[in-house]
Amino acid sequence: MICYFLVLIASDWKFFSDLTGIKVPLLKGGDGYQRVRLLEADSSKNIDVLIVGSSVGQSIDVRYFDSLNLRAFNISSASQSPLQSSYLLKKFQETFQPKLVIWDFHPFTFTSTGVESSIDLISNCGDCSDYIFTLLKTRRMYDLNIYFKKHLLKIFQLDDYKPSPNGSNVEYIKAGFVEIDLPAASDTIIIEPYTYQAEILQKKVFESELKKMRRKGIDVILVFSPKSASYYQAFLNRAEWFNYAENLVEKGLALDFINFNEVLPEFENRGEYFVDIGHLTKKGATEYNATLISQLKMRHIDALVTN
Repeated sequence: MICYFLVLIASDWKFFSDLTGIKVPLLKGGDGYQRVRLLEADSSKNIDVLIVGSSVGQSIDVRYFDSLNLRAFNISSASQSPLQSSYLLKKFQETFQPKLVIWDFHPFTFTSTGVESSIDLISNCGDCSDYIFTLLKTRRMYDLNIYFKKHLLKIFQLDDYKPSPNGSNVEYIKAGFVEIDLPAASDTIIIEPYTYQAEILQKKVFESELKKMRRKGIDVILVFSPKSASYYQAFLNRAEWFNYAENLVEKGLALDFINFNEVLPEFENRGEYFVDIGHLTKKGATEYNATLISQLKMRHIDALVTN
């Protein structure tokens, strides 16, 4: 064990990792601003609306909720699967005390154990020692290596991370939101037809979290953010996934499911709205957020404000 821990620490030096081929990379910072987001979350309280999900959920701009006198926090992150969402909800629910959780429902996040999201979370969290219990569910040695390395570096005060400054196209705003102003894809992206097959563990964790929030009286709205035509048309079993989400609403595990490719069908063919097949440009995000708030007002937000 001593040798194992020494190797993990030594792998943080490029000379050693290049010489031995042992690489255990901590992905600190980056354009996702995960460290800044988690540090701010640690010191935030009394949030009305909490947004969770993968990078496509990061398109939801917390500033749009100001017009409703609601405080929102977006804790979405790259490739965040239900496992990581569940951990973050548990970590921040008591201090945030949200009335509503908006969960970006992206079927892709159900198809893996969330390795990328785990590395991102472990690398950038302040104190996530209890994340070991999530890792024991997946039993992936790679993730455990990252976890132990992070905490060993912290013990020996070798974690010298400094937040990345805002770039010309990326800016951390506040309350977890990152504004991205990237150009639209220059050409139409064509992808082969595909299906998403869920990991049993991910669905189990997802539904368990929905049940916990129902018991606590926290409303959950599932949203499928607008995707490009090439993505949507190639997604062969989308009806199966949308039926699954709607069935959760019928069971009372979610308040609503909103498919924004149905709400905004004209979005699909607007190339200037997409950076790639699923991520929105600033122009696309602006219209999406305006429509999201409109839908919430029309469907639920009046009741939420009253409560």
